[in-house]
Amino acid sequence: RSTLFPYTTLFRSPYRSHLKIVFAQSAREGDRVIELLDTSRARGVRITADVYPYLAGYGDLSLLYPPWAKTREEWNRVIATDRARLETYLRDRIVKRGGADSILLADPPYANQTLQALAQARMLPPEKVVIDVLGFGGPNAAHFIMRADVQDRLITWNHAAISTDGGPWVRHPRSWGTYPKVLQEYVRERKLMTLSEAVRKMSSLSAEIVGLAQRGRIREGYFADIVVFDASTVYSNATWAQPAQAPSGIDHVIVNGCVQVENARLSAQHCGKVLRKKQPS
Repeated sequence: RSTLFPYTTLFRSPYRSHLKIVFAQSAREGDRVIELLDTSRARGVRITADVYPYLAGYGDLSLLYPPWAKTREEWNRVIATDRARLETYLRDRIVKRGGADSILLADPPYANQTLQALAQARMLPPEKVVIDVLGFGGPNAAHFIMRADVQDRLITWNHAAISTDGGPWVRHPRSWGTYPKVLQEYVRERKLMTLSEAVRKMSSLSAEIVGLAQRGRIREGYFADIVVFDASTVYSNATWAQPAQAPSGIDHVIVNGCVQVENARLSAQHCGKVLRKKQPS
């Protein structure tokens, strides 16, 4: 976390960082973060960032818990001895994180319900739902805690690569929809970046940051990693209710010279492999 921006998440390494601001109050906060990063780069710090194009983070409901009730043992003890204090903390924490409507539950049987909708259905306040209905840990949820105007500034920063911050185990549309969403929304619909800049952020810049040799460009001697898409129709179909949806407008995907997707259909071939950063000799 930045000392200048207490709710700015900046996971640092010598070369890259996962960057977002939660609970931002104005777009100016995004501008100030970019100014800070640019100033650092001007001093010779090789810092970049990766950003995903969604306004919600992802995690279970322990993100709402107080520091004194993080383990199951602590949780059960507080419920037995100081429940009123826990309810007050949860109520205030939910409000601080944007309200119960800003928490979208992701796991069955509550998938695609907000905490507010579940509270209304059970005729209970949200804090009691967290304790009595969902229980310790609770389901995973999307937490809408970021501002669009701040996100726009971060994702369009010249040194910010596009990242999913996801995986097949994360029920968040970013795991399946990140790259088509950037092409659809930030390039075609809102025109916040050019097509070539978006492609750079999703290919060569990412490869450079991570240190992957012979990746990220179509060039002689490089591995043949190629995505063929229609810039006028590419569209992310991943939703909060059904995140694992393939995009539209991506016709062919070639990985290591092997055809993985042909005519928008996944082939039976196994083309990918684990990539490791090239170590200095």
